[in-house]
Amino acid sequence: MTPYGEIVKDMEYFREIGKPYKYQRSGSSMVAYINGVKHFTSTVNQGRADIGLPSKQLYFIMKVKRYIAKNDLVNIIQPNYKKRTNIKFICLNNDIEVGEVFSSPYSIDINAAYWESAFKAGWISYELYQEGKGVDKRIRLASLGSYAKRIYNYEYSGRGEERMTGITEPAFPHVFFNQANTVFRLMEKCRREIKEEFLFYWTDGIYVKNKQAAKKCVDILNKLGYESKTEKLIRVTRLPNGFETKEKKLIKDGKYKIKEKLYRSNFE
Repeated sequence: MTPYGEIVKDMEYFREIGKPYKYQRSGSSMVAYINGVKHFTSTVNQGRADIGLPSKQLYFIMKVKRYIAKNDLVNIIQPNYKKRTNIKFICLNNDIEVGEVFSSPYSIDINAAYWESAFKAGWISYELYQEGKGVDKRIRLASLGSYAKRIYNYEYSGRGEERMTGITEPAFPHVFFNQANTVFRLMEKCRREIKEEFLFYWTDGIYVKNKQAAKKCVDILNKLGYESKTEKLIRVTRLPNGFETKEKKLIKDGKYKIKEKLYRSNFE
């Protein structure tokens, strides 16, 4: 895989000399066609423009895709939702007033939530499931999430400016959104069970007011076959457009650091 920074430099050079090229961008992945050569690049793993996705991790993504294609799972497994817009990734307790502070909150995060859901639904084999447990979370998500991403097509003709030539909609978005909907249902089941003890949920993590509510959520997840991690936070504060959490994170050798996180919603 070619480093992203290298691809950018090549395209800049081609624009300078008036030579055509084209590329397709989807999320943090890109396929470029330069001087008759097809280049794959991504920054999903490193977060650095000069380093591409390691070939071992790219191979795992392709391995998942090949398994899904070989077994025709995109047609065998149907969408488990009616509208993608019905799937929530964020939900806030709007009965909590701005400025309220909770001093004994807990967070419950589902372990490998999307990966676990994909396995339970039959999208991946047991062997792939086990292999994926040792892979970075972002790579696991990329292997499923790529099915749901639009592809933006660009080209430079050799004259004028680079331009976008079109957008390709994903053919089988339910490979990803089925898992998103499953996790959404888990979050909603917990929210309904704990009622007023609910603070908010964010993708596959739910935040609650106290230990009793945390235990109820863990029990629900366990019954449905999902493992999770529970953490006691220092505090949670309601903001005008979300929540702020303050937590103590273990670094190493028994040392901790205080970490604050903002969870903001644009839907308020």
